[in-house]
Amino acid sequence: MNCDITCIDANNINQAIIMANQFYKEPSSRADSTGVKIRGDNFSMFNIITNNVFVNPGDPKNNTAPFRAIVLQGNSQHTLCQGNVFQRLPISAELAANPDAKTPNRDTWNVFAVDLTNEPHAATWGDGIESTDWRLGAERMGNEIHSVNPRLLLFVEGVWWNRKGNVWANWGGALDHAEESPVNFNIPNKLVYSPHVYGPDVAHPDWGNRLPGNLPDIWKANWAHIKINNRMNPAVVVGEWGGKAERGSLDYYWHDRLASFLADNDMGDNFYW
Repeated sequence: MNCDITCIDANNINQAIIMANQFYKEPSSRADSTGVKIRGDNFSMFNIITNNVFVNPGDPKNNTAPFRAIVLQGNSQHTLCQGNVFQRLPISAELAANPDAKTPNRDTWNVFAVDLTNEPHAATWGDGIESTDWRLGAERMGNEIHSVNPRLLLFVEGVWWNRKGNVWANWGGALDHAEESPVNFNIPNKLVYSPHVYGPDVAHPDWGNRLPGNLPDIWKANWAHIKINNRMNPAVVVGEWGGKAERGSLDYYWHDRLASFLADNDMGDNFYW
């Protein structure tokens, strides 16, 4: 499809699958164009954008009008973008698998890692279904990135639901199957599992007025078992945790518990939001 403005503009759709298309922008075009736009003035939910090719063959230095491959706006929830190929597109968090865009950063000393996707909560893990299995998607993205920049660490977040015993987890926080179905990049020792972990001020779990007595067991079941059982490799770095932590609140004590748990298990390197 030749995308002069927007090829597909979908508003308030549910359970749509957009796959096996090629979206193309003319080299001479200066239009501000988009390949696929999913909008939700009300709600657009559970859509899949997979196995498409987005091509902008123009010179990115001279072509000032952007070609946005995938745009999610408004209440566009649980949209899974996986297995797509991007060529000559501006680098962004959503298009991190673009080798042409990564090339200028190959020798930048302070760019050391890429977080492949933020909170793929609608995905599965380890079931082998290519359209939903985030483990397979992470491997494809990571190997593509390493084909251009082999020195980068690659952060892989978890999914949402822990399938072992129905343990509650945050978006991006369920890595319960990562030991038995691990991510395997072509270049070893570059994998960092990076769960997101939040307490009552952010995630609002149904805990009532007291914290569960088994918080360490919940964290071990969801993600910490990888570090505790293997110690050195692969690395586990909590990519997000935080909250208001007002003194005396439930969230304050949750912070204290998690901080102690991370320190006790040699996971002091983390990112606080």
